[in-house]
Amino acid sequence: MSVPPLLVSILGAGVMGGNHARTLAALPGAKLHRIFDSHADRAAALAAQTGGERPPLSIPLSPGRMPW
Repeated sequence: MSVPPLLVSILGAGVMGGNHARTLAALPGAKLHRIFDSHADRAAALAAQTGGERPPLSIPLSPGRMPW
């Protein structure tokens, strides 16, 4: 029986988010799904490095204003 990968998203593409993303990308059984950051270019760069996806957002992430 095959187990699907655990999909993980990262909120924040700074130093700690980058560490988490690189660690998750190397774990068998986990898949880096999406990376969210208030700086779209930073999220896109980290996604390119780790195989994650930076989704397009209709509401930009900013302190105190999250899309959920």
